[in-house]
Amino acid sequence: RNGSSDYTGDVYIYGCVLPYENGVFPYGDRKGNLYLYGDLSIAKNVGVNFHINGLFGDGYIYQEGGITATLTIGDGNADGNFEGSFGTGAGSNFQLKKVGSGIQRFANGIAQKLDLEIQGGTLQIDGNVNLDNRYSIQVRNGATLAGCGTLLASGGSQVVINDGSVLAPGSAEKPNVPMTIAKNISFG
Repeated sequence: RNGSSDYTGDVYIYGCVLPYENGVFPYGDRKGNLYLYGDLSIAKNVGVNFHINGLFGDGYIYQEGGITATLTIGDGNADGNFEGSFGTGAGSNFQLKKVGSGIQRFANGIAQKLDLEIQGGTLQIDGNVNLDNRYSIQVRNGATLAGCGTLLASGGSQVVINDGSVLAPGSAEKPNVPMTIAKNISFG
């Protein structure tokens, strides 16, 4: 869990992993996807910036809070379909970023205490996102937010659809289910 690895290919997690540094999982030109069927836990006082290609599986990603931790998904223009969930602890500083030109689907709920930034490709949210107070969803120029989830921004939180980005309600996996955005939404 401490330091870079040099293996390539896909990673399958069936137990619990508590990594302390980026480079633990292959990404980018190492051409691996992460298949999470267990837990990926990020310790409270560990400031890490993980990169992965596509995210698959039905596991659980949890950040305890404290120091900022970032998980960047979509390197190598990978696609993914994650049917698991995300969780955060008190005082969380968790940032989730979608990059690359691929499509990443989140079938289930996302934690309340995280910032979500879609920098490239498509993030399809088919579960619920209930943003707590100071957190936000940012859809950057050239990126797409899709799906049939419910996005609830409460307090000072907001969903921001920037100029040049796309909002694409709907899901092939759940036809005829609408996307719901409640409360604070901003169009650039």
